[in-house]
Amino acid sequence: MIPDDLLASLQIYLKAAKVTHGGFCYQKAFGRVAVHDDPLMVMVHKRLLPIAEMMFGIPLRRSNCYTAIYGKKGVLPKHLDKPQCEFSLDVCIDDTAPETPWQLYVEGVEYILRPGEGIMYYGCKQVHWREGSPKPGQEITMAFFHFVDERFKGGLRE
Repeated sequence: MIPDDLLASLQIYLKAAKVTHGGFCYQKAFGRVAVHDDPLMVMVHKRLLPIAEMMFGIPLRRSNCYTAIYGKKGVLPKHLDKPQCEFSLDVCIDDTAPETPWQLYVEGVEYILRPGEGIMYYGCKQVHWREGSPKPGQEITMAFFHFVDERFKGGLRE
């Protein structure tokens, strides 16, 4: 999904951004630090638009993207996304303990994402979640790229 050279650059960039608090804020409810619409990730989001259009089979618009780093208190309860996340592309950027993956479930089907791998699904229609939390000492960096039908009428950043 993400070429190795770009993936390595994103890993370095996001580790540095987290340390320098480059827009990241702690989201206690999910046990993660996250940043919305980081400029570099917005560039990646733009590059992924044609891929998302090809995979979902319709013309799309980018809505929002965010990056989250989950630690030992990370949680992702069962949920559906808001309308601005109609078409979702989740990409694993990094996992400090890939031998103990933190599985993602979409409609009850288990997926294991390794760094550079992603999954596309219908965020507003398909229930998705993760069981438990990452292992102590493990950090999982995920990028979430969201799209809507090009005819979408609502605000894109709500």
